[in-house]
Amino acid sequence: MKDNIFDLIDQYANGELNERQSTEVEAKINSDPEYKRLWDYHQTLRSAISHSKLTAEAQAPNVSRQSSSAEPRQLWIKLTAAASVIALIGLLLYLFLPRIDDGTLVKKDPEWESPTTDEEEGIIGSSGNRLQQEISYTELKIEDDKIAAQKSARRTITIIVTEDKNTSYQLYEKGLELQTSKSTLKQAEAPHWVLLQKGSEEQQCLRWQGKWYLISYREEIQALEEIQDASLLPYLEKVE
Repeated sequence: MKDNIFDLIDQYANGELNERQSTEVEAKINSDPEYKRLWDYHQTLRSAISHSKLTAEAQAPNVSRQSSSAEPRQLWIKLTAAASVIALIGLLLYLFLPRIDDGTLVKKDPEWESPTTDEEEGIIGSSGNRLQQEISYTELKIEDDKIAAQKSARRTITIIVTEDKNTSYQLYEKGLELQTSKSTLKQAEAPHWVLLQKGSEEQQCLRWQGKWYLISYREEIQALEEIQDASLLPYLEKVE
């Protein structure tokens, strides 16, 4: 799946997508950490290859411009550029692939099999132990103790599969990240993210495994905290 995302990003960078597809990919790059990481990787690779070609041109032998010497000069340029690109690819593979220890690939977290549409509805992409899932997102506006407005949409969140069955989260400017075990993920319903506006206050809430939790912007992963304010629950239970 990661290869498919990278191919899509490459087509976007080369202007091979239509306007609608380009808009969708651009939105993913701005909101999805995995798309952003692969976009940065793609741009780094493209910039380095371009730099290698320019370096090869600059270092080419100062030979005569006669036709008899043109071919050796071009061959030197191609060989130099190819050597630079090979060295660059080797460095990128070293940086991005898991470390090798005693002949085996070692990963900090277990492998997550790429799900099919029948297995995990709503999952749009996966890479190793990370996957992206579209979930319901609702904005609730409360006035005079009643729901004055309700707006629903779909948002993509990142889920990291770990060995820990306890679910933790990180809410940041561009999205939401959950960490949970594979068994918990398979048993749980899809999360529902709600922004509740009551007067001048805003509460970010998440329904997960049949319970409502408060979530807030944090710099580090935090454990989910169940909502203690019972006055919020009647509004949340009416979310469609």
